[in-house]
Amino acid sequence: MFAGSLYVADLMLLVYGAGVTYSTHSNLNMMYNWGALVGIMVLVQLVSGVLLACSYVANYELSFEVLDYMMRDGSLL
Repeated sequence: MFAGSLYVADLMLLVYGAGVTYSTHSNLNMMYNWGALVGIMVLVQLVSGVLLACSYVANYELSFEVLDYMMRDGSLL
């Protein structure tokens, strides 16, 4: 009868220990969070740049048509 509530209490203790009282260094501050966010944004820009570089065309008229096609149809390749 009390076995279900015991499991819930153990789970809550585990969540509290992992989330609230997680021991970290005192120099871990918001700048690390900003650095992680900047790293993710650089990765997104790198991937989108590689995808755009795959559709590079050296001709002026053809490159405009490729850009127009990508903007209308949403296809990068």
